[in-house]
Amino acid sequence: MARLQIIDESKAFSQALSTYMGPTHWALNERGFDYNIVAVFGSQSTGKSTLLNRLFSTDFDVMDERVKRGQTTKGIWLARAPERPTLVMDVEGTDGRERGEDQDFERKSSLFAIAIAEVIIINLWENMVGLYHGANMGLLKTVLEVNLELFQAQGSPKTHLFFVIRDHASGTPLESLGETVLADIHKIWASISKPVGKETSTLEQFFDVTFTSLPHKKLASADFESEAVVLRGRFVDPSHPDYVFRPAYKKKIPADGFTHFAEDIWTQINANRDLDLPSQQELLAQFRCDELAVVAADAFGKGLAPIKAQADSGNVVEAMGATLDAALDGALVPFDTQASRYHQGVYQRKRKELVERAQTAAAAVFAAQLRNASRRAVAIFKNGIDFKLKAKSADFYQVVESSQAEVTTFFTKSAAAAVMTSSEWSYEEALTSLKEELAHLINKRREEELDKLVHMCETRVNEDLPETVADYLTLASPTMWADINGSVRDLIDSAEADLRTRARALRISDEEQEARVTALRTAAMEALLKALTTATNEPAMVARMRSVFEQKFRYTDQGVPRVWRPTDDIDTVYQRARTEASKVLVSFVSADLPLLASFEAAASTSESLLSSVSALRKPLIPAPRERAVAARFQSEVDVLYMDAKRSVVATTAHIPRWVLVVMVILGWNEFKALVSSPMYLLLFILLGAIAFVVHATGMSGPLLALASTVGADVARQVGIKVQELTGGRGAIGIANEYAMKTFVGDVAKPPLPPRREDKGNKAE
Repeated sequence: MARLQIIDESKAFSQALSTYMGPTHWALNERGFDYNIVAVFGSQSTGKSTLLNRLFSTDFDVMDERVKRGQTTKGIWLARAPERPTLVMDVEGTDGRERGEDQDFERKSSLFAIAIAEVIIINLWENMVGLYHGANMGLLKTVLEVNLELFQAQGSPKTHLFFVIRDHASGTPLESLGETVLADIHKIWASISKPVGKETSTLEQFFDVTFTSLPHKKLASADFESEAVVLRGRFVDPSHPDYVFRPAYKKKIPADGFTHFAEDIWTQINANRDLDLPSQQELLAQFRCDELAVVAADAFGKGLAPIKAQADSGNVVEAMGATLDAALDGALVPFDTQASRYHQGVYQRKRKELVERAQTAAAAVFAAQLRNASRRAVAIFKNGIDFKLKAKSADFYQVVESSQAEVTTFFTKSAAAAVMTSSEWSYEEALTSLKEELAHLINKRREEELDKLVHMCETRVNEDLPETVADYLTLASPTMWADINGSVRDLIDSAEADLRTRARALRISDEEQEARVTALRTAAMEALLKALTTATNEPAMVARMRSVFEQKFRYTDQGVPRVWRPTDDIDTVYQRARTEASKVLVSFVSADLPLLASFEAAASTSESLLSSVSALRKPLIPAPRERAVAARFQSEVDVLYMDAKRSVVATTAHIPRWVLVVMVILGWNEFKALVSSPMYLLLFILLGAIAFVVHATGMSGPLLALASTVGADVARQVGIKVQELTGGRGAIGIANEYAMKTFVGDVAKPPLPPRREDKGNKAE
């Protein structure tokens, strides 16, 4: 029957396979799962095609050894066995001189055969048993490893590895040869890299292994033919007890889908890089390039070390990129000189890997450079705005924007100078992070400046408002609340205007500006409330009312101090003064401030301002305190009233004249003695002069205080001496002791007997 090269020497898959599967050639599309696939695997010129022709009656090309020995089968051929619905795959032999060291196709074709076929006939000469390369064990290892990764899963159908040992002419039993080959396969299976989940899998989970042998085709041709016929029965006779095509090997691919399945398998295998193993030249180039790359990497590391030390210490390295480029170029010169002599593909690949490793090592230093430059930029920015904002005429955002531009330029230059020429390093992310940090610092500093501005305005209000209010509260005029309202309004308006003007330079939003103004108003209301609360406490109100009372009671309407005479109407003046003082108390009970209404209307969303305004609307002097102030005031002014009354009584009282006559008569002798004695007269004149001087200079008070102090000190010293003399008992203790002794003595004495004359008198 017709045969088809499904994969040619250039690895192209034939698009005619679907036609061959149809009724015009192999008539398999309608058979569903009722078909088998067998493939042959082995070295070139070992009789693979001959064996297939004997077993399945196919007509694959075979080598004519009388002409020459060489490659006969190229690519992968597929034919149908005439007697059975079996697809027979003849695979290009391995280890052929035509492909030389290029083993890529033989690996991929062998893997394709294992993935597609149910049974793999491995054609092996007896003298190859025990050899590694001769028996294709190296190739088998690669194929098994990739097959396990790509096409074997839990529950996948098994593949039958059918070893046919050719030219079995020695005396070595087949069992011994099979054990040797099987031991080699188990060793290969143990050494392959298994994917995740299949680390403990065994060969028997995925493959069944069978061994058979055939005699020498030339030396025992008759035996060869007869054994081949016997072996053929195992492949074409389903009733044979050793029939090789078992249900466990079925791939479960319907015949009409085989074309698509085979093409997908080949596409996947052809794209797999694990099969692209290097040639001997490439292996040598890899070995030498790796050695040279180690030396070059060490050289680059020595050049990198001082730069890394500077970056790790927090310094911004000047022209870091140029320095790194120079270090890399110096390391690449000897590498290029020697490595370029080897396989160019390997050399270029290893050179690229070396450059990438160097750049990877330097990337950490580059990252440190970016961090250092970012920290330096932030420090420069902070110091710059601190210095520039000290100027009185400094505009906040002009200062911020100029400083931000300066540090951004500094960072950009530092980062750009740190990039290696051949690298793909980027500092855009770091620049974005720096800008975000600067924006955060600007917002924070703006908040600080705004808080400082608000605090300054609040401090101004808190300092000026109590003084302004105190002046009006002290005067307590009838227009007191109107005056306070106007002054407080002017003060707050001035502070608000200053706040708005300066805040405008900070570019804050209208909402934030209004919030700050509301906070200023709240602070003003709290300061006003505090000032009014202090001014309306009980002592302050009593003092204020007493001051008004005294002004009206002790002074005339012209401001002249009153000297009370018996003809003055003290009661009327007292009543009028007390009435005026009571009016002061009434005027302080509540604050009549129109500005509260305007603030309350504008502060609908500020609870703190509303709370402050509500507190000011409450009575400043509650009723209980009002009564207490009135009672205390009454008690104090009553004292003033009584003093005025006493002074009138004192002025009306006088000494009788006869008393003066008596004093003159009784003191006449003493006056004559004083006048007649020059010493007494001189002493009297001296004492009079001293008294006049003391009175004229106002020293009477200090002299009395001095005399009192000296007298007290003398009394203290006398007391100490008395304590010492009496043993701590003191004069009073001595007197008490004496009195007690006297009392005890009197009690102890017996009563005196009555006198006789007394008795006599009594009798009389």
